[in-house]
Amino acid sequence: MMRRIAVAALLVVAAVAPAARAVPPLPVESVPCIAGIVPERTVLVGGTSVPMPVDARPAGSLPALGVQAYVLPSADRAAQVAAAVRALPGVEWAQVDRPVHGLRTPNDPMFVQQWSLDAVHAPAAWNVETGRRNHVLVAVLDTGVDASHPDLMGHVRAGGDFVDGDTDPSDEFGHGTAVSGVIAASTNNKLGVAGISWGATVLAERVLGAEGSGSMCTVAFGIVDAVDAGAKVLNLSLGGAGDACPLIMSKALSYAHDHGALVVVSAGNDGGHGNPVDYPAGCAGAFAVGATDPNDHRAGFSEYGPQVDITAPGVLVLTTSWEKGGQHGYAFESGTSLSAPIVSGAAALLLSRHPEWSPDQVQARLMATATDKGKRGRDDYFGVGIVDVGRALR
Repeated sequence: MMRRIAVAALLVVAAVAPAARAVPPLPVESVPCIAGIVPERTVLVGGTSVPMPVDARPAGSLPALGVQAYVLPSADRAAQVAAAVRALPGVEWAQVDRPVHGLRTPNDPMFVQQWSLDAVHAPAAWNVETGRRNHVLVAVLDTGVDASHPDLMGHVRAGGDFVDGDTDPSDEFGHGTAVSGVIAASTNNKLGVAGISWGATVLAERVLGAEGSGSMCTVAFGIVDAVDAGAKVLNLSLGGAGDACPLIMSKALSYAHDHGALVVVSAGNDGGHGNPVDYPAGCAGAFAVGATDPNDHRAGFSEYGPQVDITAPGVLVLTTSWEKGGQHGYAFESGTSLSAPIVSGAAALLLSRHPEWSPDQVQARLMATATDKGKRGRDDYFGVGIVDVGRALR
């Protein structure tokens, strides 16, 4: 479910020297939050000097803003203390200091062209979790995966081949390799592109053949095999139109959910051609993902309707590629097939940080932190909105 577009030349970014500082820095002793303070334990107070609890340590002030800082022994009482201080005479405001983070930028040379990662605030998420804390197994049920691609080597584990009936799920079409790169391309390795989850392992389940097609039966077999192998996230960038969810697919999705796996499915690419309901995206138990463009609009091809749960970038997504003859490379791809693995990678990051979470908890967190678009609240074009992995990891 993607459209192929030729790879553009690498962007050239010129270095810019920092401007000279016109104003000297504030003296260190006048600035709160410098003396090894843990933000959650610090109460910032605006106004005149006020009495604080005996166990609060003064930590400096910023006279230009009328701010004083006090540090508590632990964060447990910080909110309560701030509320009590706000009620005192002479206090304009009081609040608990909060942490902030810079943006973690990987050294992959093509990262500057991956607008999709910035759109979902992946660099902010990586300051909290890169996916290497717990290496989550993400099954890619697709045309197979090129495990020898330089940017996927060491991140792919062989599952089953339900097309040829063997144990060699090598890619013979390229679609599965593109999907896998979005999820788990080797990151910060000075090569190619970045994946959303730096530590995820792709379980390659070949359920689509050399022409990119298969059957609901082969997909169901792949789901069961992936779940039995321990996959916690299943990515299905595939689908077919129909009048109702096939019973075998309904049973397979229930099997995955009952065994603790989240099934992420692309919504389909016929939004501009009749907008039929694609399955398994329309099945109960599927986490269905639509596509957005670089302007945060619904991609014209992205199918829409009540089955869409969430959206993610799906236009000109740069990822790993495989061509007939075994050539490795990178390409810009478009389709909901690229949107689904962005959500799968986000789910892998959450599970790396919270391995105890159920699939329902992961899905609920991603939906609760999505950026609302379109009509206020849930709508048929965007679902609950565009996935925001940076906010989900806060």
